[in-house]
Amino acid sequence: MSEGNPIKTRSHLILKPIKHLIGNAQDLPDVPPRQLREHLQASFGYTYLRQSGLLKKLRIEDHSESLISGVVQGFATASIR
Repeated sequence: MSEGNPIKTRSHLILKPIKHLIGNAQDLPDVPPRQLREHLQASFGYTYLRQSGLLKKLRIEDHSESLISGVVQGFATASIR
């Protein structure tokens, strides 16, 4: 991975596939809403956050509790959509 701001580098890697899908909507899979909802609930629930070690990692990296709370809330919002 290149030197510099790691967040910028990671977001660039994430944005490239999104940009592709915006320009090529036909590449999106046809997923039934129920299946998508179940996937989001399993992938973005608090249990996943805790078991994945993400919360612990954020604390070790000395992020504020406000930021961590925002991450938890963001995941919770994604899991109920």
